[in-house]
Amino acid sequence: MAVDGWGCETPGDHEADCRDNRVDVFRSQTSVEPGRWMCFLERFRSESTVGIVPIVERHGEETMLRVYSGQSKGATSFFRNRPLLRLLLTQLAGYPRHRIKVLFHASSIGAEPYSFAAYCQMYGLTASREIEIFATDIDGGFLDFAREARYPAAVLSTMNGSERDQFENDGASVRPVEALRKMVTLLPPMSFVDATFAEPFDVVCLTNAMTYVSAAEQTRTLALVASYDRGYLVASAFHPDTIEADLRRGGYVPVEDEIEAIHDAWNGRRRDEPVTEDSPQYSWVLPRFSRIDGYAFRYGAVFRKATLPSPWPNT
Repeated sequence: MAVDGWGCETPGDHEADCRDNRVDVFRSQTSVEPGRWMCFLERFRSESTVGIVPIVERHGEETMLRVYSGQSKGATSFFRNRPLLRLLLTQLAGYPRHRIKVLFHASSIGAEPYSFAAYCQMYGLTASREIEIFATDIDGGFLDFAREARYPAAVLSTMNGSERDQFENDGASVRPVEALRKMVTLLPPMSFVDATFAEPFDVVCLTNAMTYVSAAEQTRTLALVASYDRGYLVASAFHPDTIEADLRRGGYVPVEDEIEAIHDAWNGRRRDEPVTEDSPQYSWVLPRFSRIDGYAFRYGAVFRKATLPSPWPNT
């Protein structure tokens, strides 16, 4: 089994160490074989009252947060794929609907919805549109943490100056500024596999969530998502052999702008060696980008409804 960011060889070792709160701070600079990440790890004693202690991992240009709550575990980061964020904002800048509703499924402790809110502010989308962001997760503890929105200060280490300006910093922890916190509404806990909504969204973000479900569950999930999404879908780490059929049934087509840059920005998922279909990492690992048959579906991450009218209703 591949050594993970903690240098542990089994999930059990990793989980046991992550749950051990007796050590306030743990730092390790790990030199690993060529092709693997250089990892810097820090145990953060959170000021949070919800009892979740994020584990901070430095993976090159990315700072990852690993979290555990009961039987749930998550991995997330701020500004996880900047080319993807910029592309989504570019698409929405030309979207004539004034009120734009965005839903984040499997949002863990909130880094991704707050990142999107920050980019909306940084790139001026909030000046011309009313942006409403909703986020949920299957774990209520993660959502409580996101509601409090207090993160280890180490997350700033891989941000640029404009990104850091979107946070309040007391030295030990950081919070998204109040304007960003007000943009995000935390919904009750739910599973993205069977969630339904009466009102539609303009963007639905599944990001890497479908790597945790079967191909059949992916098919069912995307059929449901298509029923309450009228605009864009953000998804990656899906089952690649069935994704094109699943998306086409839902009426989606790929947005190919910046597709290679987005593909290459998924830190930690790219491998030079192919992964076989029977591997548990088959939906997670990305090979080198190439324009093979169906590449826009297999390697894409932003999709849009093919039937969107032009111009769209301005409501």
